[in-house]
Amino acid sequence: MRRILILLSCLIAMPAIASDINTPATAPADDAEIMLQQIESIEAPDFDQSRRNDPQYMKNYRAKRLDGLRKKSELEKQFYTRFPDHPKSVSVMDDRWFQLLDDNKNDVVATETADFLAAHPNSPDRLEVIRARAVSAIVAMDADPAAPNILALRATAAQAGSLTEEFIKAAGKDDQRGAELLFMMSGADAESPAQKAEIYHRIIAQYPNSSMAKTVTGVLRQTAEIGKPFDLAFNDAISGKAISIQSLHGKIVVVDFWATWCGPCVGEIPHLKELYAQYKNKGVEFIGVSLDQSQEMGGLDKLKAFVKENQVDWPQDFQGNFWQSEFSSGWGIYSIPSVFIIDSQGKLFSTEARGKLDQLIPELIAKRDKPPAS
Repeated sequence: MRRILILLSCLIAMPAIASDINTPATAPADDAEIMLQQIESIEAPDFDQSRRNDPQYMKNYRAKRLDGLRKKSELEKQFYTRFPDHPKSVSVMDDRWFQLLDDNKNDVVATETADFLAAHPNSPDRLEVIRARAVSAIVAMDADPAAPNILALRATAAQAGSLTEEFIKAAGKDDQRGAELLFMMSGADAESPAQKAEIYHRIIAQYPNSSMAKTVTGVLRQTAEIGKPFDLAFNDAISGKAISIQSLHGKIVVVDFWATWCGPCVGEIPHLKELYAQYKNKGVEFIGVSLDQSQEMGGLDKLKAFVKENQVDWPQDFQGNFWQSEFSSGWGIYSIPSVFIIDSQGKLFSTEARGKLDQLIPELIAKRDKPPAS
């Protein structure tokens, strides 16, 4: 379920604000523009990539980020309270609501959106508020096991489904955000594998031209193609050497979808290096599939620099188009790191190999090297 927050999250922080935000509700119109400038000037705290593996630095960074997020959302609430009829008031609140979701305050979002809809039944922004309310209900489905009982969770799921359907009906088939809400529903813990597949097929049928339809087609492909030949061919971004699964026939191949900007991906590199050193002479190859930014945006340079600095010895497929990269999106990769493993026959063995390589690699080696039955 945490993966649905990929569609919501953004890094935000709050620089020092010189003006007093606790001013009377009857402030001049110019004050609205000043507050908007304050809100729009908020930027993410600078992140030092070289310290991403420093626990204390990461703890301090997260605290700084969270403090900024909360200050910004409070400023946005004050803006709406003071200027409820401003053309940007609802968009400001919409941003606040999605920040609150990122701060696990979905109960506040549920209350505020319900209050808005009750107070403004004919608002032209009603659709945006319904969407935010639906998202808050979907996020609430990711309940702490020690918190709501199963009946409460089912009730929350029913509400999330109802609000999602309300948005889809009001928005119409051309609003692709309906597909996003359905995808979020599929990621909720209350959904079974069969329910997830049903939602994926609905997205494909109802929103065939959406980016989400392409994503879920790839997700379904991950299950459908287990045991089938895995096709991947590219020129290594580091050496320029031609690499293909076909040329690696007889080897077990680990395919790591990752990016240099992805903290968890980078955090797992040391263990991957250990495994590679342990098994590379036993017929095991690793391949990195990079979701870094385009070459024009410096993605290739960052990949090369990282690989050199961290002595990553396996080949890298630089796709060059971030999340929209053709190969990874064709496999429904919407969260990284994601790890596939290919058997010695070049067939896809698992698309859920992350965290399981210590078990899967020796298992596939043993299977490959097992003497034929006499």
